[in-house]
Amino acid sequence: MNFESLQAQLSNKHPDRMKVMSQSRALPLTDRFNLMCLAVKDENPRIRYDAVSQLGTLGTVDPSLTEQILTTALKEDPEIDVKAAAADSLGALQIQTAFPLLVETYHNNPDWLLRLSIVAALGILGVKDAFEVLAEALQSDNDLIKISAIRALGDLADDRAIPLLTPLKNHPDWQIRHALAQTLGNFGNQVESILQELSQDPTPQVIESAHNSLNNIATKVS
Repeated sequence: MNFESLQAQLSNKHPDRMKVMSQSRALPLTDRFNLMCLAVKDENPRIRYDAVSQLGTLGTVDPSLTEQILTTALKEDPEIDVKAAAADSLGALQIQTAFPLLVETYHNNPDWLLRLSIVAALGILGVKDAFEVLAEALQSDNDLIKISAIRALGDLADDRAIPLLTPLKNHPDWQIRHALAQTLGNFGNQVESILQELSQDPTPQVIESAHNSLNNIATKVS
């Protein structure tokens, strides 16, 4: 299939046009990008989701147009998972100008899936002003959001996070302790004592991650 054929199937609302999304992966990069720019307007939410997700890697073809498409999807698409995919792609492309919109959306939309994606994106963006939002997300009752916030704070590597993260070493959910053990490797030797405690954790995955983080810190120091 060439670009013109796939474009025609999307434009004419071909009943099997979901296949277009997989077939498009064989196209040259620019043609794929142009096809996704068409697909983001499709009436089928599965197609829009796929297109928005693919823009997370294809968006470098035209960063300005990509930002416009993704921010529009985040603000206006009626499907939560499409909005979440837009947040994921904004983070993957490190579009820092989207930071205010991501924060606004986090505060104005309570959906856990969307918030999960926004928290992850805020960590990847590396904007220091994200600290307050991530600190808020760390207090979420949803453990998936809490884990995402732990990892995002690690991506941000702001030392202000250490006193917020430290109490989680005793959290009853091993997955949260595991995320903490992984995350602390992004900080300096001031977290070594916490990692030493986690290296004695009853859960093997936590022990392994704590040792890896200790090694990571030792490598940075040396």
